[in-house]
Amino acid sequence: MSRTDGVVEPGLNVNWVHWTVPCGPGQYSSDGLVHNEATNANDPGCGSYPQKPCPMDCKTCPNGRYLPFTLDRYRHVGEAACLKCPPGRSLDDNGTGDWRRHDGPEDCVECEEGRYAGSVDLGETTCTPCEIGDFQDERGKSSCVRCPAPLTTKRRKSTFCDACHASYYWDTQYFEDEFPTSTQFENGLQCVDCCKRCETLCAGDDEACVHCDEPGTELPTLEVRQDRWRTGPRARVVYRCELEAACLGGASSADSDRCREGH
Repeated sequence: MSRTDGVVEPGLNVNWVHWTVPCGPGQYSSDGLVHNEATNANDPGCGSYPQKPCPMDCKTCPNGRYLPFTLDRYRHVGEAACLKCPPGRSLDDNGTGDWRRHDGPEDCVECEEGRYAGSVDLGETTCTPCEIGDFQDERGKSSCVRCPAPLTTKRRKSTFCDACHASYYWDTQYFEDEFPTSTQFENGLQCVDCCKRCETLCAGDDEACVHCDEPGTELPTLEVRQDRWRTGPRARVVYRCELEAACLGGASSADSDRCREGH
């Protein structure tokens, strides 16, 4: 802080004060200082800290960065002075530029399951949802985990692999029987290869009695071909109709949906 005498109007001498103090928390400037002038030393305006920090010459740290307050002006010099949030944590002020969202490490929020935050240097300052085919079942992670083939996910932001690639169907009964209280998977065993299961899935000598052309196919909604049927949504055997064209096929196993009118 410096003080000098000056003339602001001919014939009128007053004391004026030029204040320089370090930028406030969450802020930086080219020299690390706030500059302010006041006409009354007893009321220096926004240049007095901490009652009235002056933000005019200081900028708020960018998203993904924070800066606790220190009296050392050199720790407020330049944007690089702002500290980076660690991977797996997010800091985003939603465009407000509010320094109070950047004034300490506690502002770096841990990413929840199904999301990740990578390097601030790469612009990854928010928690991003895992893409389809990836999952994350832990908090505060810097990346997602790829589902091992033939497993995949139904949607973004998944916490476990819950679907299968095309040409496979998800055996819900197996998953519920083997993992009743878990969201984990084991070697993709709940994904059943439609072709490999034809011998046991299709009664008789059918080469293919079901459709598994789309990813995300599940046992309860497994689409059987026309002129085929099965006893219920959890049934693992598909039968050929004894009466030609009597069975509609499709994903429903209800009597009203699987049989043509009059059968």
